[in-house]
Amino acid sequence: MLSNKDPEVLIVGAGPTGLMLACGLVRRGVPFRIIDKKQGLSTHVKASEVTPASLEIFEDYGIIDDALRLGVKVSSFKMYAHGKPVWQGQYGEIDSPYRYQVHLGQPYTEQLLSGFLEERGGQVEWETELISFKDLGEAVEVVIRSDDGSEEVVHSRYLCACDGASSRIRAQLNLEIEGHTYPADNLIGNVKMDWGEPQDVVYVFFSDAGEMTVNPLPDGYHQINGSFRLSKGTPSRKDMTATLADLQSLFDQRSHIPARLSEPDRLSYYMNHHRAVSRQKVGRVFLLGDAAHIVSPN
Repeated sequence: MLSNKDPEVLIVGAGPTGLMLACGLVRRGVPFRIIDKKQGLSTHVKASEVTPASLEIFEDYGIIDDALRLGVKVSSFKMYAHGKPVWQGQYGEIDSPYRYQVHLGQPYTEQLLSGFLEERGGQVEWETELISFKDLGEAVEVVIRSDDGSEEVVHSRYLCACDGASSRIRAQLNLEIEGHTYPADNLIGNVKMDWGEPQDVVYVFFSDAGEMTVNPLPDGYHQINGSFRLSKGTPSRKDMTATLADLQSLFDQRSHIPARLSEPDRLSYYMNHHRAVSRQKVGRVFLLGDAAHIVSPN
């Protein structure tokens, strides 16, 4: 049985998924705890796009004005093939008060949700990690460890795994994240761009060298992402260190619009995955976000 100090819900992971869940629980007065082994909120842009449906939730939470102030409204996208325009799309037909996406960036998204949570008395227990858990039927018994090495046994009615693609909870459940790794390398980077194009448009380029997307980000940044198809026997770049010169070369080969890239914030090679667990609920344990499914950017 749960005691007065035990939460109804223990959330492991304070990224956007865990924070959004915590915000929903605090609004409804459901006792919860949210822990994360990191030191604090994200500082690098990973996920960036906030859809109209999510913007409607932000409006309900009263944080929409800050989201619009901090983010970049994107209402259209342009596609080019071999330097020629082939299609321009608009988000204007979406059945929503917000007929656009907002490219906000994960740090700002987490800041807004964390602020909402703290204003209502909730807080993340940082540098605290899940060590093990046991589903007892009526509750889940969880061992957590703080940064000072002390351990605590928590009993919660539900355990929610929001602990990302390398989820410890998923591993302890012996759940495989099934799917595919596609035979292509990708190079991604967040950079400043000197190119004179509008900031509120997503660009897609197709060329003999491959495809590339250019997404606007807050603070004058853009996220550039391009792929390299791997032929049989070609070694992957995924373990290589990406450089600004690599990204500049990719851009120059695939865009007919010249640009100078600078001030890189994040550069990396990665491989595309499409994977998911077969079950998102096991007893009193739920898997959410990247703990349950992995869809790589673009």
